[in-house]
Amino acid sequence: MAEKISLNDSMIDSGTDHRQNSITTSSQGPNPPIRIEISQNPIFLILQFVISGSVAGLALFGANIGLDRHRRPKLCVDTSEIPVVPIDLVAFETTDPAIPKRYRRFVLRYYVSRIIVENLGRNAADNCKGVLEIKKTKLKVCWHLPSERNKITINSCSLEYLDLCAVFLDDRDQIVLHFISEMGALRKYIDSLSIETQQRLSIVSDSVNVILSSYRTGEDIPYIIAPVEDGWLHPPARNRIINPGDARVIVTAKNGPPVWKQITILDKPDKDNRIVRFKT
Repeated sequence: MAEKISLNDSMIDSGTDHRQNSITTSSQGPNPPIRIEISQNPIFLILQFVISGSVAGLALFGANIGLDRHRRPKLCVDTSEIPVVPIDLVAFETTDPAIPKRYRRFVLRYYVSRIIVENLGRNAADNCKGVLEIKKTKLKVCWHLPSERNKITINSCSLEYLDLCAVFLDDRDQIVLHFISEMGALRKYIDSLSIETQQRLSIVSDSVNVILSSYRTGEDIPYIIAPVEDGWLHPPARNRIINPGDARVIVTAKNGPPVWKQITILDKPDKDNRIVRFKT
């Protein structure tokens, strides 16, 4: 005769007709085959399914987060170097052939302190922007590339340059005196031309008058300036005029965490014409 063994999953009789799975084993010899019946509670099966699914989902979620962090860009500011480049900002310019070449263009030369921003991550950093924060006032500054001034993509294991601020090194009083002399000579030259030519050059005459009224002393030439997010503006006074002191530079990316560094805007440039220094 076959032996019958019944195993119940629950010791509480809920009045429910439980399903049963049967396992039959047979053996050779004098022992009869054994039949095992296991009674399974459906609630237990549902809980087992929910728990196993939740564990698998959490594991997948954690793996995705780890992979995302592993792949995301990682911006870094190189504090070992601050490159300096000269730029010429136009104070006056005309292309009219009636004006002698010596009077057609006057520029003011500034020296820009740039910081190096690197991407040490595995993916490109998209829509990177730079901010100069001075006394809780945030000023958007520009990148060095004319085609990508306000935002730029920094590829993996690559770098770009952020234009932070610039300083005027020449003697401002002497430059203003030179402007006044040259613009005065240009106005006299225009006045010596025919009435018809003077009328055609009325826009040039107006620009000369603006220059003479804008630059009276050396203080009228900004000493330290910062760009706007779309680049450097002409003439220099259209840029942001800033003062020496402590500040902070912040670089953000659309798909990665920001990076920031404390800096000091110097009251006078160092031997390499830098007007910015990282704080240690």
